[in-house]
Amino acid sequence: MASLAPYSQPLNPRLAGHLMRRVTLGPSQSEIQFATGQTPGQILANVLVTDAPINPPVDPATGSSWVNPSPGPGNSMDDDLRGHFMAWWMGNVHRHPTTIYERMVWFWHNHFPTISSRVTNSAAIWYQHQLFRKYALGNYKTLTRAICVDNAMLAHLDGKLNVAASPQENFAREFFELFTVGKGAQVSPTDYTTFSENDVKEATRLLTGWDIDHTFSTVDAVTGIPRGKLKGNGQVATQHDAGTKNFGPAFNNTSITPAGNSKADAEAELDAFIDMVFQSSHTAKYLCRKLYRFFVYYDITPEIEQDIIEPLAQQLMQANYEIVPVLQTLLSSEHFYDVDDQISTNDNVGAIIKSPLEITVGTLRSLEVPMPSESVDLNAFYRAYGNSLVGLMDGQGLQLHEPYDVAGYDPFFQFPSFNRLWITPNYLAMRYKYGETILTGVADMMGNLLFKLEPEQWISTYCSNPSDPDQLVLEVCSFLVPIDLDQTRRQEFRDQGLLDGITGAVWSTEWNSFAQGGTSTTVNTQLEKLFRRILQSPEYQIY
Repeated sequence: MASLAPYSQPLNPRLAGHLMRRVTLGPSQSEIQFATGQTPGQILANVLVTDAPINPPVDPATGSSWVNPSPGPGNSMDDDLRGHFMAWWMGNVHRHPTTIYERMVWFWHNHFPTISSRVTNSAAIWYQHQLFRKYALGNYKTLTRAICVDNAMLAHLDGKLNVAASPQENFAREFFELFTVGKGAQVSPTDYTTFSENDVKEATRLLTGWDIDHTFSTVDAVTGIPRGKLKGNGQVATQHDAGTKNFGPAFNNTSITPAGNSKADAEAELDAFIDMVFQSSHTAKYLCRKLYRFFVYYDITPEIEQDIIEPLAQQLMQANYEIVPVLQTLLSSEHFYDVDDQISTNDNVGAIIKSPLEITVGTLRSLEVPMPSESVDLNAFYRAYGNSLVGLMDGQGLQLHEPYDVAGYDPFFQFPSFNRLWITPNYLAMRYKYGETILTGVADMMGNLLFKLEPEQWISTYCSNPSDPDQLVLEVCSFLVPIDLDQTRRQEFRDQGLLDGITGAVWSTEWNSFAQGGTSTTVNTQLEKLFRRILQSPEYQIY
């Protein structure tokens, strides 16, 4: 029986690493050491917190922010600004504190995906991202309401085209299927259990009349973030369908009738619609399944549905859709730490394949690879995090902010393969190539080195006895690999990596010489072999 009972024992290094890999986007050794010996409750008290606000991206053309409220004539081209934002985001992922915050920003980006190229103004992408940052550990219901009138979403799913005289169903359909209740078992050609075709039509009518505010001067009173606006002159919502909307059995046959045709009436109607959808238990269950697949494992068996998803959904509704209580319960549960049964074939530890984000930026974060700082060299910062890292992720199958379809990046939702879709012959080759790339160094087009992994620095900091090849390999593997390796596998990493071409005695001599200020040529060569073999191993691809 899968159990949400709290696991209250101090975590050993393996389980501490498991928690930190799932709540960060690549933990450092110091973060795993921080978690080791503490209980999940003690760790989560420090991890389930919102990061401090950070400065917005800077436009090199002006030396200041370009989102005030939107780019002007003196700013860089919009495509460049979009690239600067992506780099800024990846820089935050790399440097974020020991919290779950950036992973939750990533979760909401995946839950409400937007294809950036469908959005003509980069400022709209920026403000949508600000919603994810504001509600990363906030209220799912409030965030969903804000997404309905978000400028980027109005462009992405054609909400701007939805008017009373010519309804456009794209957003309403995806609102049900992707964002809230999900698509249940189909019981008829027009009924999907959780919603029906009639519900889509009525929701489409309710959502008519919204438009993009290209000036970004319409600020949401709740979020404080620029949003879309209702079409019309003065107080009248001229393109909004002001008739009664009648929803079906999935929503208790609710009827929503606006008081009039004013903009305030259309806003109130949207509030009533959100209340109706979030009264459905399917909305809570759908999100809890997404959270489970994101943090635990992709396969939701009948046992998991009954013992994990349904109780979490009840808790989510009781908390009025505040997300932290559910995360607290899930991430401190016996099930999360795999101590609720003795079955080895359903282990959660090391059960998820890393996304290209975790392979690229996560590796830099884990191994504490120094990167250019925007305060020192802004252009190098953008080249490193943008041109280089975003491009490397693209080669591994993750085109940032450009998912293939409206449902998002396939490995996060595509049944039955899910995260296994990250592994194709081409993508795997590029993942393995990355392990070599960061060891040889990444340079810009002018040949200037942007970043490079220096293994001997990490070894000097975190290994207890680097001169002992067995101890060194044990400690490196224990940190970089989420599962316990048997002695035979560790010996393979030792003999075909660290000691390739030399003996253990030679390694000890070379390391001791290096530690006393001697040359590091042999040490560097052998450590590069070891790290290359580990970073290119199947075991490193999981977490």
